[in-house]
Formats: sequence, structure tokens, C-alpha cells
Amino acid sequence: MAERTVLVTGATGLVGTEVVAQLLTTTNSKIYVLVRANSEEEAAGRLRALWWGDATLVNAVGKRVHPITGDITKPLEVPHLDITHVIHCAAETGVQKSRHELR
Repeated sequence: MAERTVLVTGATGLVGTEVVAQLLTTTNSKIYVLVRANSEEEAAGRLRALWWGDATLVNAVGKRVHPITGDITKPLEVPHLDITHVIHCAAETGVQKSRHELR
């Protein structure tokens, strides 16, 4: 089977974090995660800060987990990465917004 390359959106949230953790423990996939940041270094730092309590996740940043800077609400411009799977976990979480605004 060809190597899988997965893009995960929402990896800084509760569901996305769990998806990345499961991918790390159950697959050999290369994992790209979309993170709002100004640089890949800032994105990697943000992941490490958010995942500080899980050594498996923290240690995977830059090895199997590769941050891509971007925002799910804007067009994504990334180099050709041979992504084979996309797992979309991003969500608008504004508690002050109506259901209509969140759609």
C-alpha cells in the first residue's frame, strides 16, 4: 500500500488533537496540520504549547506532524504535498454567534 499523507484541519482543537493522536498511534502516515500562525515556526510552537501534556504529540511536531500555516476561512496555498486524505475537524466556536451565522 502506498504511504498515506493526511491533512488535518482543526488540529489545535479538542477533536482535531484526538484525531492526530490516533493517527500517530495507529498509522504510519505523514500528517500535515493547518494552524493559524504567521510562520511554520510559530505554528510548531503553538502546537507544542497546546499539546504540552502529551509527549507523543509534542515529540511528533516536526517529525511526523508538519504544521502548515493558514486559515480555514481563506484559500489555502500550499506546495504540492501529495495529500491522499483530508480530515476536516475545524469548526467555528464563537459562542456568541447564532446558528445561522455559524453556517
